[in-house]
Amino acid sequence: MTTDAKKVSPIGLVLETALDATVIMGVDGRVRDWNRQAEATFGWSRQEALGRPMAELIIPEPDRPSHTEGLRRHLETGAPGILNRRIEVVATDREGRLFPVELSVARIDDGDDLSFVGFIRDISDRLTAQQALQVERDRSQSVLDNMLDALVLMDRDLRVLQVNQAALRMEGRSAESMLGRTHEEIWPGPEAERLRQRYREVLGAQVALAFEEPWNDGRGTMWLEIRAQPTPEGVAVFYRDVTKRKTAEAVLRDSEARLLTLANVAPAMVWMSSDRGEVEFLNDRWFAFTGVSPGAEVDPASLLHPDDAVRAAKIWEGALKTGKGFEAELRVRRGDGQFRWFLSRSEPVLDREGGVAGWIGASIDIDDRRRAQERLELMVNELNHRVKNNLAAVQSLAAQTFRGTLSLPEAREAFTARLMALSRAHDILTRQQWEGAQLAKIATDVLAPNLANLAAVTLEGPPVSLGPNAALTLSMAFHELCTNALKYGALSRPEGRVALTWAVEPSGMLHLTWTETGGPKVSPPAATGFGSRLLTRSLAAELRGVVSLAFDEAGVVCTIDAPLDHGRLAPASALPQITWPPEGAF
Repeated sequence: MTTDAKKVSPIGLVLETALDATVIMGVDGRVRDWNRQAEATFGWSRQEALGRPMAELIIPEPDRPSHTEGLRRHLETGAPGILNRRIEVVATDREGRLFPVELSVARIDDGDDLSFVGFIRDISDRLTAQQALQVERDRSQSVLDNMLDALVLMDRDLRVLQVNQAALRMEGRSAESMLGRTHEEIWPGPEAERLRQRYREVLGAQVALAFEEPWNDGRGTMWLEIRAQPTPEGVAVFYRDVTKRKTAEAVLRDSEARLLTLANVAPAMVWMSSDRGEVEFLNDRWFAFTGVSPGAEVDPASLLHPDDAVRAAKIWEGALKTGKGFEAELRVRRGDGQFRWFLSRSEPVLDREGGVAGWIGASIDIDDRRRAQERLELMVNELNHRVKNNLAAVQSLAAQTFRGTLSLPEAREAFTARLMALSRAHDILTRQQWEGAQLAKIATDVLAPNLANLAAVTLEGPPVSLGPNAALTLSMAFHELCTNALKYGALSRPEGRVALTWAVEPSGMLHLTWTETGGPKVSPPAATGFGSRLLTRSLAAELRGVVSLAFDEAGVVCTIDAPLDHGRLAPASALPQITWPPEGAF
């Protein structure tokens, strides 16, 4: 073999070393050369392919006429057609299989000899991967488009790479108007710059960021809830319109503020609890009354009176079980340790389904009202008792006055005077709300209206308070003593005097003395009259003491000894001093 024979042409070297299928075609459309990769790609051997029309070997039958026409036009006119271009077409192999190829054709001028070389690459695998990628992209886009949240995916330059349908709807834009553009191009202005600064923080720190931001897009102001997440491409921004939620939250805050203000200005202790009865709110009045610090953890039930705690627990347990409100009167301990009565009412707070979502209650201080009611009941009972006693007293006065030796006019006068004395005693007790009266006050109101000369009577003794029955009986006794003194005793003469003195002995006994002097001589009466019986019987029994009458020649002396614990209603230090003679007696 000669040296020239061993030489390999440049085209032959390309054919042998090319990784792509390489085919040389003459102007007649027939194969001039066919490399090994062409054999592998199309299934025809080199020997089988040489000299045959190339269209029959690799071009699908429907495309062969256009191939022939393109070759003819190029040869006649020089139109480049597909020359020097990289295109994708469909090829066929020996088995008739159709598959995609990438084709590049060049013209070879070798003097008078003209040919064409084609480089052909099977791109089936690449297209399969691209198709799979596209399917995956379509699937991902479908998922994103069905999201309720808007999504904008941007690169590190904040250029939009992908958007979903929710974002397009919210922005009122098309995908074409957003894809490939920067955030600043789409959303210019300082308001959007704040968002871009946040996104740059996410890119720099590679940490997700969640926040809420007001946004005005020209159609109005809205609130956005935004989550920015770093991604390999850049940053993914998820956002949603939360304007309704923010509005509802603002309304709720205003409502809660109004409720809190109402709870604090209400003249009651207001509380709220969960559906299980756990206390969640106590108003200012509760803390002010109980003296508990707002930060302290105190069970309100621990402030109830021990006698009410068990009853309250049963009431509360029943309310939680039935879901119905309750009302109860309970005693609550004040900050100073004193217990006061409260009317407590509670009602359930219902949710939309009608279930108990919580409880709200209020406790109103009724201590004064309750005590007033107790006093009223006591006074009514006392009034009933007093009316019966008074009727009995009047009946007794009438019976004893009119059965004596007095004439009818005299009896009528005596009876009237005794009724007036009884009335004045009632006036004293009424002013004291029937809780009793001072001994000095009784004496003053009974004696003063009957005396022309107040100096004729002296009163001396410490403050002593008597019960209602003792006060009435003693006032009648003073009236009888005064009447007898005016008619027959010391007060019947200008120079006559009466000394009414009393003292409290260490043993607790009251010693009272009525002493008359300067009057006519006195002798014991032949018969016991009404006054004597009133003193020695009724007064002694009422005071549970001893009453004695002495008819000395110098004047009558009446002595009363009675234990104070049966008549005194208050310590002597608590009683005001009574002056004698009273001012304005006449």
